[in-house]
Amino acid sequence: MGASWRELGELRMQVRRAGLSENGTHCGLGTTGNDRDQKYDTTSSTETHAYIERFRERAHETLMRDYFVENSKFGPVWFREIFRMSQRLFLKIVTESEQRFVYFQQRLDRSGRKSLAAIQKCTSAVEQLGTGNPPDNFDDYLCMAAKTYCQSLDHFCSAVIELYRDEYLCRPTSHDVARLYEAHERRHKIPGNARKS
Repeated sequence: MGASWRELGELRMQVRRAGLSENGTHCGLGTTGNDRDQKYDTTSSTETHAYIERFRERAHETLMRDYFVENSKFGPVWFREIFRMSQRLFLKIVTESEQRFVYFQQRLDRSGRKSLAAIQKCTSAVEQLGTGNPPDNFDDYLCMAAKTYCQSLDHFCSAVIELYRDEYLCRPTSHDVARLYEAHERRHKIPGNARKS
């Protein structure tokens, strides 16, 4: 378990190296050259920014209906297949992130609309981690801009590290290693003396 959280931290660094700055304002994943400059231009000129209406409330309803309500369209087995983790673990991370970090708390924006829900931001991050696809690929489903996807991934990785560092990012003890060997042997039907040879 410790190794997987370590890998998450390493992946976070790879994402940053790939184009996400420290403040999360630029992410070049999935774009190149002039397209990247136009798409992620952060100047204040109204000419360079076109407002795109994204129906985030409708996207939230679709997400909940697909995965998180009773008798959802895709059950826990599909969820694990798509997101590479159990639904229970995912919801635990979402709840704890929302309680501890302002970024995941839903607020009203300047126009009085609700911001994206924590479950949408976390889903976008886990989708990127699980599939390896660039942020642009997910706009149609969750109705989020690529910039927001990059920010969500960065904040999600920081939140997971902060929340679970003490428990999962410590060096494994000899007892932990023995348990890992036993679990591996049970799962892959490897006899106990195979690792000694």
